[in-house]
Amino acid sequence: MSATPLTEQLFRDADAEVARRLAAARAEAARLEAEGAAALDAERREALARRARALGAELDGERAARDRRRHFDLLSAQRRLVERALEVAMRRAPELVVRDDVAEALRRMLRRALAYLPEGDGAVRCHPLVLSALHGTDDLRGATIGGDEALAFGFVAESRDRRVRIDATLETLVAREREALSIALVRRHAEGRP
Repeated sequence: MSATPLTEQLFRDADAEVARRLAAARAEAARLEAEGAAALDAERREALARRARALGAELDGERAARDRRRHFDLLSAQRRLVERALEVAMRRAPELVVRDDVAEALRRMLRRALAYLPEGDGAVRCHPLVLSALHGTDDLRGATIGGDEALAFGFVAESRDRRVRIDATLETLVAREREALSIALVRRHAEGRP
């Protein structure tokens, strides 16, 4: 027995509606799956970007800490270089007084120091190794020169009443010029000069 044309039409319409609904459901499922995949991909990209920013900040912090340590180590090495160079210079200074340029520099410093003292009213004390170099000073302006073992390399010139005192010992000169000497030593070292 065959179905009537109306029944056949109803079945065809029902099959078409089922097919349409299945196609719509599949399309909706595909759309939802694509949206979900896009949202998941966006979340993954954002999570990766956050992690990359965090790692970048951590790396920047580590680089900055490393640079600070390197800078501190460099400054420490430069300070040790300066200390060692000044220590060697202080130790070797008495040996150098026999050099004409060193003796002349001492005499030039003495002439400048004596200019601050009243003429005929000065006394100069110096380390015994410096005594011969200072005796070669052409104009002592009436000052007397004497050796003093307690003084380091250099001299001290003062008025007899001790109101005016010029300390030209190596320790005092180095202390006064330490910053400039340090800069010059570090620059010379950086340039590879002895």
